[in-house]
Amino acid sequence: MRDLDAPTQVFAYEETTKSKLSFFSLIFDDFEGYIQSYWETTQSEKWDDVDVLPESFRIDYIDNQFTEDFEDEDDRRLAIELQGGDEDAYWTDFEHVNTFTIKFYQENKEAVMKDVRDGKRGNGGGVIWDWGLSDDLEEITITTLARWSWIYHSRSYYSWMIKENFSCDTGIPLEEIQKENISINGS
Repeated sequence: MRDLDAPTQVFAYEETTKSKLSFFSLIFDDFEGYIQSYWETTQSEKWDDVDVLPESFRIDYIDNQFTEDFEDEDDRRLAIELQGGDEDAYWTDFEHVNTFTIKFYQENKEAVMKDVRDGKRGNGGGVIWDWGLSDDLEEITITTLARWSWIYHSRSYYSWMIKENFSCDTGIPLEEIQKENISINGS
């Protein structure tokens, strides 16, 4: 990946107390075990003795620990899939998909068809879940499964990551993928 091109805001929160507290609420269910572990290493009070985690702890977790725990969880989920385990550990259910367009060139169409033919995910596809040609034959619409983490990333970072990975996986040049953010379920 071309890290220099990556958006600087990786996760879906702003650098405000209110935004970080809201983000903490969003991540809590998926990261409760990680959060508990961080609590136990940084606090003297027992986890079970606390009814509500202090705001200062929640902000501290977002600022100082979440990124590491997120990367560990992402690696864990990918390993499950790569070892032939539950595909849904890394990809979301079939109701959450990424949609974007690429320029229509014969080479791109052939790369798309090769990914679908040779791949393992979806309807026989590799990274591509579904695809279609625009009516004017100028674009190819690509649909891929959304990653489990789509809700946690900032929209611009998630779009960048999906496009970078798609380009690497298919060999289709990044410049031939639409410039705007990808759509997740039409949004």
